[in-house]
Amino acid sequence: MPRRRRGYRFSFRQPERKGKGVTTLSLASSMLSRTSSTRPPGTHPGRRQEIHSGSCVLVPDCEAAARLKDFTIQAYIWPTTPTRGRQGIVTKWCAQEKSGFALILDEHGHVALQVGDGTGRVDCFSTGRTLQRRRWYRVGAAFDAAARRIRVFQQALSPVPDIEESGSIEVRGIPTLPKINRAPLVFAALGADEPRQFQEHFNGKIDSPRIASRALDEAESAEFAGPDFLRLDSDLLGAWDFSLLLPTTSYMAYANDHFGTDGADNELLNNILTVLSPHDLFLNEHWEYGGSLYDVHSDGSGVCHASRLRPMLNMRPKRQNVLAGFGHSRLWQFPADTHITDWLEALDYGYDVITDEEMHARGYDLLSPYRVVLTGTHPEYYSSEMWDAISRYRDRGGRVMYLGADGFYWRVAYHHELPGVIELRRAESGVRAWPALPGEYHHSFDGRQGGLWARQGRSPHSLVGIGFAAQGFDVSTYYVRLPDSLKPEMEFIFEGVDRTERIGDFGLIAGGAAGLELDRADLELGTPLNTYILARSEGHTDTYVLVPEEFLETSLGLGGHENAKVRADMVFFRAHNGGAVFSVGSIAWAGSLSHDSYRNNVSRITQNVLERFLDARPF
Repeated sequence: MPRRRRGYRFSFRQPERKGKGVTTLSLASSMLSRTSSTRPPGTHPGRRQEIHSGSCVLVPDCEAAARLKDFTIQAYIWPTTPTRGRQGIVTKWCAQEKSGFALILDEHGHVALQVGDGTGRVDCFSTGRTLQRRRWYRVGAAFDAAARRIRVFQQALSPVPDIEESGSIEVRGIPTLPKINRAPLVFAALGADEPRQFQEHFNGKIDSPRIASRALDEAESAEFAGPDFLRLDSDLLGAWDFSLLLPTTSYMAYANDHFGTDGADNELLNNILTVLSPHDLFLNEHWEYGGSLYDVHSDGSGVCHASRLRPMLNMRPKRQNVLAGFGHSRLWQFPADTHITDWLEALDYGYDVITDEEMHARGYDLLSPYRVVLTGTHPEYYSSEMWDAISRYRDRGGRVMYLGADGFYWRVAYHHELPGVIELRRAESGVRAWPALPGEYHHSFDGRQGGLWARQGRSPHSLVGIGFAAQGFDVSTYYVRLPDSLKPEMEFIFEGVDRTERIGDFGLIAGGAAGLELDRADLELGTPLNTYILARSEGHTDTYVLVPEEFLETSLGLGGHENAKVRADMVFFRAHNGGAVFSVGSIAWAGSLSHDSYRNNVSRITQNVLERFLDARPF
C-alpha cells in the first residue's frame, strides 16, 4: 500500500585511566563511528538511485508459470479504497508488450480480469459490481483457452441485505488470448513500463492467493479457496499463506515523519504555532521516501513497517522537529542524542557506538564487556531480543543509565531475513498515532503479540524503575530533590549539588531538563521496592497530559497543573550481582548538559553517576 516515536544506547567499558578517564561508549541506532574514517580519500563516482513508492510481492518467474495457458487465480481481499482507480491483485503482466493477464480492481471498484495478446490489444472483463470498503471478499477469475471462455467472480463473505456486492460474469468466444510472457508474478500491483518498477498498487489486504493450472468451475473454485484445496493438488500451481510475510528501531520508527503537515491537532498538542521547516515541506512533496510509523497510508491505515534501507531525512545532526518550541531547540531522536555525545567529548570521555540492530542480533554477549550502558533520550521501540539483552546485562552486574523517557514502550519485531526492517502493531492502549485493527495485534515477522510492553507483563518500570507517564511540548521545567536524595548512600549522586537548588531550570530543549515526554516511578506498575526516588519535576502546564493507559475514564484533571502523576522522577536502584540502574525520566535532560559550558547541576549529577558506575566496587 502506498502512503508518528524513538533510541541511542551508550555503553562504557572500564577504561585504562588517562586524564579524566578514557571509556568506550555504545550509541544505539546512530550513524556515528569513532573507529574508522568516514571520508575515504579520492574522488568517487556517484549513481542515481530511483525511489518508487508502494509495496508489492514478487514471485520470480518459473517454467510452470511461463507455460501457463489455462488457469484459475483467486484470493481473499479486503479493499480499503476500492474506487480510487485501477489496482492490481494477482498479476502476470508485461506493460511493454501489453501481454499476459491481471486480476485487478478496475476504475469503478469492480473485480476484473485484464488480458493482453502482445499485439497491443487489451481486453478487460469485469463483474460490474462495486466492492465496499473494508469488507472481505473471495475474488478470482478462470480462463479456458480452448473454449475461449472467461469467468470472473466476487463473493462477499458477510453479505449485507439489499446491497449487491457479489456477482460473476462468464464470457464465451473472447477475441483476445493472453500471451505467455516472462514477467514475474506480482501480488498487489502491476508491472510498469520500466523493468522492476510497478504501478497501480492495491490498497488493503490480500490473503491466501492461489493459482490452478486449469479453469475451475464455481464448485471447484469454492473448494480451492478452502482448507482442503490440496485435494486439487494435480492442478495446483501455487498457494501462498500470508500468516509469517515480509514487510534501527526508534530512529526508523520516526524516520521521515510528517508531523508538521499531516499530524493531527499539532498546535493544540504543542500549545504553539507550528513552524514548517524545509525538511517538512520536502517530505510532504516526496512521499516516495516512505512514511514513519506515525503516518498512515493513503487509505487511512497505519504504517506498520519501517526500514533503514532508504534515506532518513530527519535523522541527521541539527535537524529541527516540529515538537517543542518557544524559541528553544527542537531536536528529537538522533539529533537530540548528539547532546549526549557532545557532553562526552567535552568531558573527555571516549566511546564506542553500537546500534539497536546489533543488540537485537547479538544480545547480551554484545553488552557484557562494558561496565556501563547508557541509553539515549528516547529508546521507545524494543524487540524481545533487545529487552532480554538489557535485562540480562543489568542482572548480571551491569550498570544502566537511562538518560531519557518514553523508553521500552512499544514492542517491535525485526524481520529474520531482511536486515534493517521492523514491524510495529499498535495494539490496545497507549499513545497511538493509529490503532491496530482487530485481528492485527500480532507481528507477521515473529508471530508475537505487539503493542505496549506493559501489556506483555514487562513494564518499563520493572526494567529501569520508571515508565511513560505524560507528554507535552510547550515548555520544559526542572526537578526538586526529595528525601531519598539526602540519604548517605545516595550522596555520590549529588556531590557538588546543593540540596535546595532546582535541578535543570535551564536547557536547550524548551528551557528546562524536564520536558517533552516524562517517566515516573510507580510500585503498582513494577518499580522495584528498593528504588530510591531522588528528585521529581514540577510546574508542568496543562499541555502535559497523562498517557491514556493511566486512566480508565476520560475526566477533568488530567493535565500538569492538577494531576500529581504528570511528572518526571529521577530514580536509582540496585540490581543483582552488583548491577544498578539510574534513570532521569525526561527526554529534555540531555539538552541541559551543555549549559554554562557544561558547569551545571544536570551535567554534575550525570558525571557523578557515570564515574561511580565505572567503579567496580559494589553499592
